[in-house]
Amino acid sequence: MVRVLFSVLVILALGSSRPTSDSYVSNKYGFAIDFPSEVEIEVSNNYVRSFTAHELVDESFIMYQVQVLDEQPGYPLEYDTEKEYETFLKGFLASSQFNYDHTKNLHRRISLFKNKYYSLDYEFEGVMKPYDLPVSNKGIIILHHKRLKRVSFIYPQDMSNYPMVQKKYEQFIGSFRLID
Repeated sequence: MVRVLFSVLVILALGSSRPTSDSYVSNKYGFAIDFPSEVEIEVSNNYVRSFTAHELVDESFIMYQVQVLDEQPGYPLEYDTEKEYETFLKGFLASSQFNYDHTKNLHRRISLFKNKYYSLDYEFEGVMKPYDLPVSNKGIIILHHKRLKRVSFIYPQDMSNYPMVQKKYEQFIGSFRLID
């Protein structure tokens, strides 16, 4: 019942969006990525923007999102050591999990995106608020030119073993490019 209700909400939110094979390019926010459908942009405040697309699969959904957080006065987004970057990125991931209940199976690994920018690959499961929907969330968080970019791929937990889901994840994350 919850999944059907959420699917209806997603359909209503999408309206008449059409699939696109073009890359979404934001020179202003320094990224390009291939979304599967029209992109909805939400501006939370002067420092936070979310770029989101949805895809219906069977009776369920996949949510594709890039969130961009600009450096704020008094909160620098540039550090001196790998340990400082790792501490910040893991802390940011922990704070973003407040949108979920009962998180588990947290996997995270610090790395260099394109051998240049500190990043955190992550994956966790939880119950998405306020929909009470068990989902998996995986992606990458990157610090790039004093901006934090989180690329998220969110889907129902019961689709975790679908090879198609892993393929879509790899295509989405693989299409992400930074624009200097």
